[in-house]
Amino acid sequence: MLLGRNIRSFRQAKNMKQTELAERAGISISYLCEIEKEKTVPSIKTLLKIARALKVECSLLINHSEEI
Repeated sequence: MLLGRNIRSFRQAKNMKQTELAERAGISISYLCEIEKEKTVPSIKTLLKIARALKVECSLLINHSEEI
């Protein structure tokens, strides 16, 4: 799954630092780092928090492809 890469891609497209996204989503920076590096998969609840913080639909984080 490319979930971590997709989150990083949206975060960077919005010129947002990891610290800012983590704070907005209410998660730790280290946890966000693990998600972006695809070392862990977030729960649905956490994924929704990240999507809200990025102001994107959750489905975009799951299905986004840079090839599209």
